[in-house]
Amino acid sequence: MLDKYLNDRTQIIYFGDSVIKYAGPDDKDKSTIVEMLSKINPTSTIGDISHGGYYLKIDEEIFKYILKSPNKPEAIILPINLHSFSPGVKGPGYQFEKEIFYLKMPRLVTYFYKPLAIFKAININTVAYSDYAKLPVYYGKEKIGVAGDFDNPAIYDPTTENIRKLYVFTFMQNLDKNHEQIKLLDNMIDLANKTGIKLYVYLTPINFEEGAKYVGPDFIKQTTANAKVVCSILKEKNLPCLNLAFSLNSGYFASPIYPNEHVNERGRKFIAEQITKFFLNK
Repeated sequence: MLDKYLNDRTQIIYFGDSVIKYAGPDDKDKSTIVEMLSKINPTSTIGDISHGGYYLKIDEEIFKYILKSPNKPEAIILPINLHSFSPGVKGPGYQFEKEIFYLKMPRLVTYFYKPLAIFKAININTVAYSDYAKLPVYYGKEKIGVAGDFDNPAIYDPTTENIRKLYVFTFMQNLDKNHEQIKLLDNMIDLANKTGIKLYVYLTPINFEEGAKYVGPDFIKQTTANAKVVCSILKEKNLPCLNLAFSLNSGYFASPIYPNEHVNERGRKFIAEQITKFFLNK
């Protein structure tokens, strides 16, 4: 779809993760955020390249791919999910080796992906769970364990303690400007500025009420600090930061038990309206 959007000279490309497309079982309107945004802004063409689990590591590769096209979009909408700074994105299921291969390699080489993978000429499993499980997990700046303590089959038994541990694992590490993903964001901003592409960045709403319920007041304190780090990078580059992280209460979330940012139709409509108001109507 990305090539089609570029060939069609689509004006805005919308990045993102599963939040963009998810619709709850009780939603009457199943429209994605991009579809809702398109309805509000009928004179703009908007392409959706969101995918479950996408985060800044693959976003940067997609952006570099876009820059190679003679037909570049006018703007990119880039959601930043505080969830994506979790150690969990370093796990085996979130490296997107195949997608990155296709984005980085010349078109002719991509035709040989399957035989190259079969004969192990390319590494399609760059992270082993045994290695990932040893990665440190932090509560603020304090190490409290390793990934295997928090990301394992037993943790999805929905006890109060397991849900608390998942919120800690997902959101409670301290974020600073040296984080690898913050550096990726910084690079994307520089690339956008050099090529004249507008970058519309917003922080995805998180279910902060549930987080505070299970973790306590430290949850609000840490996620607020982490959001400020993201916005500070944008401010340094003279870009606005639309911080929606704490904009929605629990009633807007479609899956409130485990940490995720899937919102119901009211939540998707809210995000589309805020993007329109903050970025597109200026």
